Amino acid sequence: MGAFCEGNVVNTMLTRRLLQLLPMLFFISLVAFLLVKLAPGDPIQAYITPRMSPDDIERIRHSLGLDKPLVTQYLLWLKNILHGDLGYSLIYHRPVLEMILERIPATLGLMGASLLLAIVLAVPLGLLAGAFKHRWLDYVLNLFAYIGISVPIFWFGILADYRFCRAAQLVSQYGDADYRRRR
Repeated sequence: MGAFCEGNVVNTMLTRRLLQLLPMLFFISLVAFLLVKLAPGDPIQAYITPRMSPDDIERIRHSLGLDKPLVTQYLLWLKNILHGDLGYSLIYHRPVLEMILERIPATLGLMGASLLLAIVLAVPLGLLAGAFKHRWLDYVLNLFAYIGISVPIFWFGILADYRFCRAAQLVSQYGDADYRRRR
C-alpha cells in the first residue's frame, strides 16, 4: 500500500510540473513573437521592388497577414508553430523547418563528440581527484574545473577557433565540407 501511495505522489508531482510548463511555454512564445515584431524594419521590404505599386505592397502585406491586429497575428503564428509550420526564410527562400532538419545530423555529431570528450576527460580526472583528495593533484584538477566552469563559452570558442583552425590548421573554420575539399 505504501509503494502505491508514493507512486501516486510522484504522478501528482509530475502532472503538476507538466501543467506548470504550459504557461511558461506560452510566455516564452509570446516574448519571442513580440521580440520579432518589435525589431526594427518591415518584413515587407524583402518583397518590394522599385516598380511595385502601393496596391501590390498592400496585397503582399495582406497575404502575409501583417494587416491583421497583433493578437490575431500571434494566434495565427502560434497555430502554425503547433502544426509544424515554422515559416519561410526570406533570406534563403526555403521553409525554415526544412533548413533545421538538414542541419540536425551535424548538430548531433557535434553534440555526440563533445559529450564523448567530456566523459573521456571528466570521469578519469574526477576519479584521479578523488583518489588524491586534499593533495596537490586534487587542487590542480579543481582549479582547472573551476576555470572551465567560469570561462564564458563564447570566449572559449574564439580561443579554440584561433588555436585549432587558424594557428594549427587542424580543422576547417568554415565547416565540414570545406575542410574535406582542402584535404
